[in-house]
Amino acid sequence: MRFRHGAALLVLLHLSSACATAANPWHVPKGQEGRFRDARKVCHQLTDNDDGTAIRERMDGCMGRRGWRRQRWWDRLGIAW
Repeated sequence: MRFRHGAALLVLLHLSSACATAANPWHVPKGQEGRFRDARKVCHQLTDNDDGTAIRERMDGCMGRRGWRRQRWWDRLGIAW
């Protein structure tokens, strides 16, 4: 019985962390807002479909190649790792 509860808890934790990661905004240090806007504009032009919808994986990859990353939970706490 305990194994079922533990397994269910692990599944819920995994799903909640996946959802939280998917909604994370971009980490933009102070003073870098203009560079971020420029990179985002270029990446949208490169990765958007013909109908204007963005493909997240391609957008994230494009931004990553330009030195940007999604915000992590410790970024919100001010911890620099």
